Amino acid sequence: MRLFIAVNFDDPVKRRLLEAQAEIRAKSLRGNFSREENLHLTLVFLGECPGEGLPEIRRLMGQIAGPPPELSFSGLGCFSRARKELWYLEAEEGPGLERLREIQQELSSGLRALGLPIDTRPFRAHITLGREIRRKILWDSRSPERPEWNGRIGVPVKRISLMKSEHTRGLLVYTGLFGQDL
Repeated sequence: MRLFIAVNFDDPVKRRLLEAQAEIRAKSLRGNFSREENLHLTLVFLGECPGEGLPEIRRLMGQIAGPPPELSFSGLGCFSRARKELWYLEAEEGPGLERLREIQQELSSGLRALGLPIDTRPFRAHITLGREIRRKILWDSRSPERPEWNGRIGVPVKRISLMKSEHTRGLLVYTGLFGQDL
């Protein structure tokens, strides 16, 4: 099973995320845009894991204690690799993001201690809005043609979930296996 631990969002937050995504769509020729039901923030990506590890993951998630963080998202960002772009919203610095980093570190350390494989890239709290984006024109960081979104989304993080990722009928589908209230 291909697994990750994530923060999922309620419908009002997803609608706001789709507003930000629309700014990117409007200035793109094409791209693989995240479907509404797949919008999430990945805390830890485990990749392929055997099903027998699920009880230990659930136990570890149940040990997360402390106040649930409140995050804010604003401003679009872009990762670029080999002329393909991934556009996202990144969490703003502040006490909520610091608390989320603590949760992410606690989960990562616990999963490593269980011998489970996890992604070793540095954690960056972001919500992917689209991958493989091809822009209509080239722009620099000050160009009026660059996608901009001037909104802000407040997100209370009350729950984390273990998610399974699979392709079903040509679509990427994320299924929650279990969750843990914070």
